Amino acid sequence: MVNYQEIPVTELIPHRPPLVLVDKVLHSSEEDTETVLEIREDNIFLEEGHLSMAGLLENIAQSCACRMGCRCIVSGSPVRIGVVGAIRNCTLDRLPRLGETIHTHVCIMEEVLNLTLAGVVVKVGDETIATTLIKMAMAE
Repeated sequence: MVNYQEIPVTELIPHRPPLVLVDKVLHSSEEDTETVLEIREDNIFLEEGHLSMAGLLENIAQSCACRMGCRCIVSGSPVRIGVVGAIRNCTLDRLPRLGETIHTHVCIMEEVLNLTLAGVVVKVGDETIATTLIKMAMAE
């Protein structure tokens, strides 16, 4: 069994600092993935003490990409690049604040060929701060 917490996120996604918006993968399976990100002062998406909406959406996309990277590692294939096809039904209760840690939970709803539809919930502690549906495709 793979311990995803020991794998550097940059081995799972194509992004490099300062554009990495996932600190680590806590769990990943065929059905779901959970990542964490601490909102730090050096985050380029920090605006007026909060992670911006663009930063939150990037965290969501990178959490999905981490799941794809984990699946590639399990199957022994090279990590592939994914692209966001759509983000819809996005609800935002509030933006995460400087010093908070967000947990992003990606739940796979459907996979057909190289397309994936996932439901995503972002929490700070027990508080849900955002939800959305995201459609992604794996590049060949």
